[in-house]
Amino acid sequence: MLIWQALKKSAADFWDEIFYLMVLNLVWAIGSLFIIPLPFFTFGLWYTAHDVSQGKGINFGTFFGYLRQTWKHALIWGAINIGIGLILVLNLNFYTRMGTQWAGAAQIMIIAVALFWSIVQLVALTLYPRLEEPGFRLATRNAGTLVAKYPLPVLALVAIFVLIGLITSIFPALFLLGTISLMAVFANRMVKTIVYEEMGWKEEQEIEG
Repeated sequence: MLIWQALKKSAADFWDEIFYLMVLNLVWAIGSLFIIPLPFFTFGLWYTAHDVSQGKGINFGTFFGYLRQTWKHALIWGAINIGIGLILVLNLNFYTRMGTQWAGAAQIMIIAVALFWSIVQLVALTLYPRLEEPGFRLATRNAGTLVAKYPLPVLALVAIFVLIGLITSIFPALFLLGTISLMAVFANRMVKTIVYEEMGWKEEQEIEG
């Protein structure tokens, strides 16, 4: 029920703001070529998608306003995740070169940790706009709690991301036209649905740290 509800509302959210979301998707795609601006553009897009999930109108000023507002959070989030990503990759390469059976088991464990961390950070990213005092530690802690308590909706979120990615691989132009914006909208709607279920909310309210 939660999953279907989030799917329907995500489609409606994206359709309502399709023009701005497609243009902002293009902005994000261009920014992704340079790596360094990527965390900032990601925060700007995710915060904008949060506004869409709250039924607020958006425009280009919304996105660029969030870039100015969230750059410190984006910098911390990006730096920590890049650092952890490098550590995981280095460890994976180390065990790959060993070629022993136990090293293979270590590789599987590292991949599992990387996947779990990525899922938690996806949920954490979507929680940032919903926190009264957003921060990396609080967002990650709350995200871990939601992932543990609501594994099926979270797995559905990941499955939708994989499906969108597969469709994009067949039609690469979609990456420029809306893939990332659609992911941002769906993630925000799914996490919003989970948060409301967890808090027992029915009206438009927000989570406080």
